[in-house]
Amino acid sequence: MSRKHLLETLRGLGVTEVVAEYSGSGDEGFIDDIIFTGGTMPRSTVNKLNDFFWDMLCDSSWGGFWNGEPGGYGKIVWNIVTDKMGVHHTEYVMDEKSHDEDIIEADYEEVE
Repeated sequence: MSRKHLLETLRGLGVTEVVAEYSGSGDEGFIDDIIFTGGTMPRSTVNKLNDFFWDMLCDSSWGGFWNGEPGGYGKIVWNIVTDKMGVHHTEYVMDEKSHDEDIIEADYEEVE
């Protein structure tokens, strides 16, 4: 379903805002929850929103979900009244620290 058609449907249901929460890692990701304000949301519309937001995630450049990446989470907020959409995305980042040092035999006691 297109954004325009979803927008018309949601406005007709009296919905004023939709929030899609998502998370994932590696090669997996999920729409965890869809929260809406105002109106009554039929299950069929929730399913269409789930597909719409998942397609948006798959087409995005937001990191964390692809090719074994460590993961991420976020939410997409869609103001149905103004048709403005925003995202808050957090990407997990793996950090590594390394160091080198000489080991001196005197640093270790003999273990019996």
